Amino acid sequence: MSGEQGRTGEQDEASGNSEAGEHGKAGDGAATRLERLGRMLLRCYPPAYRHGRGEEILGTLLEATRLLRDRGIKVRALIVGDGPERPALQRQAADLGLGEAAIFTGRVPAAKVREFHALLDVFVVPRTPDRVCQLVTPLKPVEAMASGLCVVTSEVKALAEIIKPDVTGALTIPQDPVSLADRLEFLFYSPDIRKKLGDSAREWVARDRTWAHHAARYKDAYARLGAT
Repeated sequence: MSGEQGRTGEQDEASGNSEAGEHGKAGDGAATRLERLGRMLLRCYPPAYRHGRGEEILGTLLEATRLLRDRGIKVRALIVGDGPERPALQRQAADLGLGEAAIFTGRVPAAKVREFHALLDVFVVPRTPDRVCQLVTPLKPVEAMASGLCVVTSEVKALAEIIKPDVTGALTIPQDPVSLADRLEFLFYSPDIRKKLGDSAREWVARDRTWAHHAARYKDAYARLGAT
């Protein structure tokens, strides 16, 4: 299981050098080391994580990880990136007794991000039901879908526009770790379904999320308005 904390800009482009170890940390170049830690790896890749905004609830991901491990499912939460909430999340992971089941990479260069994509079984995007989450679609889940990953998100309007349940991904109740854990448990035991969802998501992005597709939509819209 995994997640990413921090901005997609300057913070994600900075590099870190710490290795995966007893404190659950991994830095730049750690992807190959993480591959040996075992599956299932789940990840959330939030576009922003700033104190007080409350858009991404990575704590829900950590709680779901604890629930799954209590059920005997050997999952790991991979949180890639950095941000002001990282210390609090690390304390929460420690309080939950996750140990190396919660991996915080710290800052990762943008060029290295896809190395971590290759490790994942599920890409998790836990969001709050706040207004901004209902209106704004983050880019990271679309990038994950384009990579052919199985994506699980909170059921908010903006994400429901790109995630069609059981077709291009899965939706769960916002801020509900039990709902998230239940869906992830199903996917853990269903590798064929994970692959099918990832393949369908990649096809959807290639078909409907290209510049050519958007240009054609705008051309049609202007034509209906009588513009030339």
